[in-house]
Amino acid sequence: MSESLSPKTEKIYGIDLSGSSTKKTAVVMATTDGGCHVTLTIIRDHPLKKTDEKESKKYFKELLRDSSKVYIDAPMDVQGLPYIRNIFHSCGYTWQFTKRPVDQAYNGLPPFADKIGAIVTRLMYYLYDENQDHAVPIYRGFEKYKNLYETYPAGTLRQLGIYQNYKNGRVILDSNGWHPEDAENHHVALCGLANALFRNAGTRDTLKITEDEFDAMICAVTGLLDDGSKLTGNALQQEIHNRLRKKKYKLGLRDCLPPTRYELINDLSKIHGWKFTVLEG
Repeated sequence: MSESLSPKTEKIYGIDLSGSSTKKTAVVMATTDGGCHVTLTIIRDHPLKKTDEKESKKYFKELLRDSSKVYIDAPMDVQGLPYIRNIFHSCGYTWQFTKRPVDQAYNGLPPFADKIGAIVTRLMYYLYDENQDHAVPIYRGFEKYKNLYETYPAGTLRQLGIYQNYKNGRVILDSNGWHPEDAENHHVALCGLANALFRNAGTRDTLKITEDEFDAMICAVTGLLDDGSKLTGNALQQEIHNRLRKKKYKLGLRDCLPPTRYELINDLSKIHGWKFTVLEG
């Protein structure tokens, strides 16, 4: 994080956060000089893959200080969960006790009571300052980090209408483009998605990229886009409402408020105009 960059260079970190025991957390740094070239550096040796949580917390804070923005695939604003009272105006569905509206709309896992609960509490620990936040509930620790955003790569893919099951997929990027690691469906699916998003990608060496690293790439690139290419704020709230109505949930618009600083990619035209260099760092 100490490399010398041009004053015009923008730097965004994308993080696909996992539980500490899995050691699968992926970090990607995206840099651009404002032109059509974007460098995506996959950082493979970092403290977030280790079990020393004090070191991990220090590193996470360094990422926030070192970049203009950090985009993370992990629930940041849990919108009052699991304390449901006074959060929804028309509570009446079981999923509302464990999921945010955006999770239900885009088929996300519940922040609590499921696999990602450890990820949620891990992020809360990173963002909470026990020396300064005495009057702040631990689940609101994110509020002071204005350059921290939440995104959901699978939600972006669903929003774009190109989602396929790429869980545990792996792809290879070389001088001839993207290739699935082998003919298994999840590798082929991930390769198709890589071509759909990063069709103008190249690399200096042959790289093997996991689904977690691919998700971190999406996170980082989301941060480079302007609002015209993303779904945020009122437009996202309306889309959540529309999707839940299609699923036969009779919720009012005010019950579909998106989490704080939650963004999804909604338009690939700018991404398709960029040339990507993918590196291993």
